[in-house]
Amino acid sequence: MRKALLVYLLSIVGSCASPLPPERKDEPAELSNIVGTGLLVSPADEHLRREHAQGLELAATLKRLDGVRDARVHLSLPSTSPLQRSAVAEPTAAVLLLARSKDAQPNVEKARRLLVAAVPGLLPHRVDIEVSVPSGESLALVSIGPLKVAQESAFLARAILGTLLGLVLLQGAVLCVVGFRRRERTH
Repeated sequence: MRKALLVYLLSIVGSCASPLPPERKDEPAELSNIVGTGLLVSPADEHLRREHAQGLELAATLKRLDGVRDARVHLSLPSTSPLQRSAVAEPTAAVLLLARSKDAQPNVEKARRLLVAAVPGLLPHRVDIEVSVPSGESLALVSIGPLKVAQESAFLARAILGTLLGLVLLQGAVLCVVGFRRRERTH
């Protein structure tokens, strides 16, 4: 009886271990400090969440444009609640685009058109886009035998090369055993 009760309680605890959705990696920590996290969410908090979520989705879309390595979008939208006065009369957007390289520049007008089409009431002159170009940054390379790979890929490259070396050694051992057995049979 005790064991069954213990198993039942552990199953309940295990199913309730993480009642909250996983935190998004690209979500700034400051948003959780600004927006209330209680059961009741105020209209202002909901408005901030909506702005932030829409900015993240637009940034993800802008990252798919040619020449864009990373993007950040900050929106300031007027409140839709008739009870809440908004400090913003018209929607505005501030965008930071990080170019892939000095040669591959993102198309700023294409990004502006995309934002204007995605945000209702946003006018082209209310979108400020800044493009940041990488300044001669070099990729950190690590030598693995005769190969040079990015530092982030070093573990995977070592694992692959180790596996290949192991397979070659195993194949050599199998060929040696087969060769010795053939010699024994012929003698």
